[in-house]
Parts: sequence; structure tokens; C-alpha cells
Amino acid sequence: MPPSHGGRAAAAGKTVVHVHESRLKKKKHGHAEEGSSERWLLTYADMITLLLALFIILFAISTPNKVKYAQLARAMSGGFGGTNAINVPSSGSAGASNITGQAATPNTANLKYSTSTENTKALNPPSQPSQPSSPVPTTVPTAAPAPATTPAPLTKALEAKIKAVVKATQMQQKVHVHLEGRGLVISLLSDSANYNSGSAELRPETLQLLHRISAFLGNITNDIRIEGNTDNVPIETAEYPSNWELSSARAVVVTRFLVEHEHLDGRRFSAVGHGQFKPAVGNDTPIHRQLNRRVDIVIMNTRP
Repeated sequence: MPPSHGGRAAAAGKTVVHVHESRLKKKKHGHAEEGSSERWLLTYADMITLLLALFIILFAISTPNKVKYAQLARAMSGGFGGTNAINVPSSGSAGASNITGQAATPNTANLKYSTSTENTKALNPPSQPSQPSSPVPTTVPTAAPAPATTPAPLTKALEAKIKAVVKATQMQQKVHVHLEGRGLVISLLSDSANYNSGSAELRPETLQLLHRISAFLGNITNDIRIEGNTDNVPIETAEYPSNWELSSARAVVVTRFLVEHEHLDGRRFSAVGHGQFKPAVGNDTPIHRQLNRRVDIVIMNTRP
């Protein structure tokens, strides 16, 4: 049975009502979404307001009290031993203002205590005498210079005496004596006659020679330098890794014998090792290398 006209109208009215309700719901939902999407603006505005209030507070508390700040500066300057230097400009900036923003003024309270006797004399120079007074001669006593010990001149006579000792001990082939510009040189050849091979220990006959030479060395005041030398043949042992150690050891042994055993003045002696770098002749033959293996006792002409 077909629906009546009244039923159609009622159905149409319900449809219109449903459409209207759905539109209202959509509008409400849209407003709700739009409100939720713009909610961050409230938080942002609150944050800006708080920051503004914070900066205002910081500005307010950062404004210094000039009077209190000046008092604090004076107190700190006095505590560290200063004279209110924080408010006094340097000499190169006379027109500069001090830290409080006011023109720098001298601290008169401290000026009256800072004037020294020299400044007072500079401000108030003494009156000049009418006639210049003649200077009074004064004699300053001077100490007499200490007498210097002059080294004895080395002559051919001393060389001849030592050569005579060498001849008496029959060591002409083991010891050479000659004069140089720096002094008298007594060369002990460091071969098997005076030393064992690769050793710094002196043989008994060499010690006897040194004993007799020490009598001459004790009668003069010249400085004495003991120099150890080797040839260019390398050495590498546990005791002497190189010619430096060997030459130095031989020089020290001779020095200690003359100072400790013969009781000569140790202040006149020095020992040095030259290694292979101060040869007397070239190291081209066995005889020349033997001449380079030596210990020189140098009696110096002058003090170094």
C-alpha cells in the first residue's frame, strides 16, 4: 500500500532534522579542532609576558647605586693597599671619567700622606748659596791588590831536567818531552810500554817515572792539564764503549796519581779526554798510530 501524503511529509521532516543536526555537529567539531590548534598561542603569550617581566626585574636590580658602589670601591682599594686608584685616571687619560660616570677628582684625603721627602724637595727647592763653596778633597782608601802568583817561565833548562829524568829511567822510547807555545808537554805513549792494551791502568815503571817527575811539578806554580788521546782504531768493550771513555780514563788515572799519591795541589790540575780527534801525526801507519796513543802532561805557560 503506497504511503500517504502525511507520511511522506513526516519522513521529509526527519531527513531535514538529521541533516541539520549533522551540520551542527560538523560545525562544533570544526570549532573544537580550530580551538585546539590555536591553544599554543596562549602558552606563547604567557611565556613572552614572563620573559618581559624577568628582563624588567633584571634591569631594575642591575641599576647600581652610585654612592654605594663608590664606597665599595674605596673599601676594596684600601683593603688591597691601594690609594683609591679605581677613581683616579692614568696619566695618559686625564680627561677620562671614572667608573662611576663622574669626572675624576684627586683624592685629597690621600694626597697629604703620599708626599715623600723627595717630592717635598722638588716642590720646595733649597735656596742657592750666594757663592759656590769649594769642594773638599777626600781620599778614599783602596785595598792593595792581592799578589798574583805568576807562573814560572818554562825554559829549555826545565825541559833538559825532565829529559834527564826520562833518560835515567831508560824510557826515552816511551816518553817524549818538548816545548810548545802553550807550555812544556810530557807525552806518555799509551802503548804496551806504559799501559796494557785497551786498559787505563799504569805499569809500575810508568808510576816510577811519574813519581820522579812530580818533584819538578811540585816546585812550580803553573797549571797542569792532563790530556788523553787515542788513535783512530775504534774500541768497543764493556768498560770503554768508545775512544772517548778510554782517553778520558787514562787522563784521570794520571791526574789522580799525581794529586792523591804525590800530594800535588789539585787546584792546579785538570783532566780531559780528546779521543781520536787531536792526533799528533796522521793515523796512516802503525808507528804514527802509536804516537797518537798518548797521555800529554801539559805544564801551561799561563793560567787559563
